[in-house]
Amino acid sequence: MLCVTGTERTFAALAARIERLPDAALHEVRLDLLDDEVSAKLLGRLPSPRRLLVTVRAAREGGGWKGGEEQRVALLREAMALEVAYVDVEASTPAELLGPLFDAPGSTRRIVSAHLASGAEETPLAALARLGGFRAQVLKLAVPIEDAAELCALRDAASGCRRDVIAIGTGEAGVLSRVAYRAFGSAWTYVAADEAGRTAPGQWTAAQAERVAMGRQPPLVYGLLGGKGALRSPGPRVYNALLPRSGRPLCYVPLPTARPAAVLQLLRDEVVAGLSVTMPHKEAVRDLIDEEAPSARRSGSVNTIVLEAGRLIGHSTDGDGAVAALGGAEALSGRRVLILGAGGAARAVARAVTDAGAAVVVASRRFGRAAALAEAVGGSCAEWREAGDVPFDVLINATPVGADGVELPLADPSVLAGRTVLDLVLDPARTPLLAAAARAGAAAAIPGDVMWAHQGAAQMRLLAGMTLDPDELLRAVRAGRGE
Repeated sequence: MLCVTGTERTFAALAARIERLPDAALHEVRLDLLDDEVSAKLLGRLPSPRRLLVTVRAAREGGGWKGGEEQRVALLREAMALEVAYVDVEASTPAELLGPLFDAPGSTRRIVSAHLASGAEETPLAALARLGGFRAQVLKLAVPIEDAAELCALRDAASGCRRDVIAIGTGEAGVLSRVAYRAFGSAWTYVAADEAGRTAPGQWTAAQAERVAMGRQPPLVYGLLGGKGALRSPGPRVYNALLPRSGRPLCYVPLPTARPAAVLQLLRDEVVAGLSVTMPHKEAVRDLIDEEAPSARRSGSVNTIVLEAGRLIGHSTDGDGAVAALGGAEALSGRRVLILGAGGAARAVARAVTDAGAAVVVASRRFGRAAALAEAVGGSCAEWREAGDVPFDVLINATPVGADGVELPLADPSVLAGRTVLDLVLDPARTPLLAAAARAGAAAAIPGDVMWAHQGAAQMRLLAGMTLDPDELLRAVRAGRGE
């Protein structure tokens, strides 16, 4: 079930939203956000009272109400007199006002809610136990999520409740709890009426939810497992625009975490249907899954995890994506390739270009890792500071250097003249390395979105069995940047 919300400032705008979306199961009415003087008379003019969820959110819990507590609760009592579907009142409301509200007769169901602050010591389990002490029909808990692993505690706590629950992980890292709300025990999820109507970060719009029929069926949710950089990936925006064309309820969410093992449990429990993996977890997850496909074993890196018969299987599409971005194996055969970096992406790329017939040199700030990777692929290694002195035809930057828009991975970019450069950094689109390569007269300066599009198309075949055109993915990425 979907509850549509918004940030309207007038009763007229609020009524227009309700009339514009007549099929919504519920509409949240945020009286605390209205500039109009709130009255029972105006509230009674809103359409479809039996589909309204009325709240007057206190400022102490992120709302806009600046009046007194008695007046706030009185507004909720007026809404109940109109027989709206639900009223939502914070557990922090004075007890002498809460008791009579919960005990009052009428068909309106009562929600008791808590919106925990970032860094709060109270656990989701303890918070729901506290809410369970009130005589409300629905318990609503909103918890700030900064690491997707924290979603596990929220899910575990909500699944044990005997009353109706709404469990929300707020923030971009918590969007899974909104999209896969049923898996979190929630009776409904909140969606914004439109892009401008979002009342919280990570909230989907009604149109996005409708594309995957979220109110009618559980979507298959794929996730991007990575560090904080997962929040900047083009993946969620691009895939959520393209996946619904399959005719199936498919969607994609970011899962930034420093604890990948916990997030992998969400895949084992089928809360998510499959995972993309990005830095810094491409190597670490190898020890957390059940089996590696040949592509992952050869590259020593995993960027895709599927669930097959209860087992987590790791794959790698990074190497093939890089080779395709560089023009294919024919363009690399006999070429000298200098790879900067020795992490997960670098391992996959090094193996793939070696298999394509290139001679590989690896340079990393951690020389030992560079030496180990070079030995694994039959190449050679170089000191980081001396990388520019190595003879090469193709340079591949597989480090995050340049993501700040300032730093260059090479001390002297003039060596890029006449050479091919591929930078795997996605954001910014025109990295300092690519800009320097263009100025130096490089033969080609290939941005990371080209490689991303090729590896992403291969990845979606593994995850969703869906064929996507890399060129279409690339166009979608660039359109999102206004290019």
